[in-house]
Amino acid sequence: MKHIPGLDGLRAVAVILALTVHFGAGFGGGWIGVDIFFVLSGFLITTILTSEFKSTGSINLKAFYKRRALRLFPALILMCVIFLPLYNFVSFNKGIRGYFVIVFITLFYLQDFTSGFMSHDHLDNQFVHTWSLGVEEQFYLLWAPLYKLLLLHKKNTVLTLFILIITSLSFLFITSKGIEGNNLAYFQPESRSNELFIGCLISVLLEKFQIKNYFFIKIFLATGCTGLLIIDLYSTRFGILNGFAPQQLSAAISSAILIYGIVNSNGQGLLLRILDSRPFTYIGKRSYGIYLFSYPILRLLIKEFRQLGILKNGISTSYLLIAILIFAITFVTASLSYKFVEQPLLKLKI
Repeated sequence: MKHIPGLDGLRAVAVILALTVHFGAGFGGGWIGVDIFFVLSGFLITTILTSEFKSTGSINLKAFYKRRALRLFPALILMCVIFLPLYNFVSFNKGIRGYFVIVFITLFYLQDFTSGFMSHDHLDNQFVHTWSLGVEEQFYLLWAPLYKLLLLHKKNTVLTLFILIITSLSFLFITSKGIEGNNLAYFQPESRSNELFIGCLISVLLEKFQIKNYFFIKIFLATGCTGLLIIDLYSTRFGILNGFAPQQLSAAISSAILIYGIVNSNGQGLLLRILDSRPFTYIGKRSYGIYLFSYPILRLLIKEFRQLGILKNGISTSYLLIAILIFAITFVTASLSYKFVEQPLLKLKI
């Protein structure tokens, strides 16, 4: 597929939103960054698979999974290796055995299942943020072969996606209804996969319907941005548990509308000039590493600064300065990983 810089810029927005909620910077709605990632991932994967099917008449699943492994595993393994000397910190004082249990759960993309079903103590492990990678990996395992079958047998892909989305939304609304603090709705793949399938649906619809009139493109861009902003502000004000299911669905739909507008915009307009700018695309291309390394680095440094008495609870000047320091360390680590680990291995793609 043709590279669209604006989508790299959108990745940058998504990872910055995710960092704000990790930092606890008073933006409780930053969790929508993960929703943007999910919808974007579903869109991109489906677009890539569609392009391959159009050019070859089939989809090479072995090559697809190899490309995914080369894209995701190197930085993930690097994270586990870097934090090995800090095994007690990562495992919440459960020792080296506890660390390797967490590494096993992480490398086999099971953090989403364990976070959904296990006690709150499990959520104290410093690799718990990889739950979202688990949701995506399980999506890849299901969607790639299913989509191949749908294309080969010329079945109704749109109808299939609607069924998958409604099924996932049923799990989402059932598990989140009236159960405060329930982890199932937030972490489990069956309740979050609707966002990925919504991204798939946008990709399929783009094959059939494209917007040429820039006035309507601006409406899509404005609607998507406004929707995400409203959800962010609402969640910050009232909390994620106050109607999580409608919030999540609204975030997914807003993300899809925004992506649809970006892809059709051909780089036109102020928003696209911002998203296409070098700072946004630079961060966006390194967003995977930034997301991966930020959480354990943040938890480690905040713990150390609090023990030293430099940092106290609440937002303060020292907190903001430390947040800037943490982002700088994360950014450098992610950039080094991107240049010396991820990019060289990506050249092995087939």
